[in-house]
Amino acid sequence: MEFKPALPQRNDNITHERPMQEFVLLIAGIGAICIVLFLASGWLIDVAVSRISPEMEARIFAAASPAAQDGAADADPRRTVLQQLVDELRPCLEIGYPLRVELVASAQANAMAAPGGRVIVLEGLLAKVRSENGLAFVLAHELAHFKNRDHLSGLGRG
Repeated sequence: MEFKPALPQRNDNITHERPMQEFVLLIAGIGAICIVLFLASGWLIDVAVSRISPEMEARIFAAASPAAQDGAADADPRRTVLQQLVDELRPCLEIGYPLRVELVASAQANAMAAPGGRVIVLEGLLAKVRSENGLAFVLAHELAHFKNRDHLSGLGRG
């Protein structure tokens, strides 16, 4: 028998794995799972929001409204006027549950729909708005958030 030098069939000194390819595949898989979980959680929140009744919402978020506990906020005539305006606009948007206006001391001009049936108006808005129609437009915008349950969806997605 004669010796014939040849290269081995498999060289154990050279790796046949591709670590960068595996890393990219792993990161892509984790990213895809995260995106699916994010979209699924958003969908679940939308389903949950559609099933929460306004009464349940009011009970859940009752503690978040400090103005609802003290009667001092009711003495402000500006809040009374805002409350009357919201009460007049509410049937137009077919909102069947009561909403409470809260006036907050702030220089910013803004209003927001908050969970629990609260419409929060910052005092800076009253200084900037020139007419009752302008104020009604802003309040109607906030009431539309209640109609579409945006205040709960935004809270859940946040």
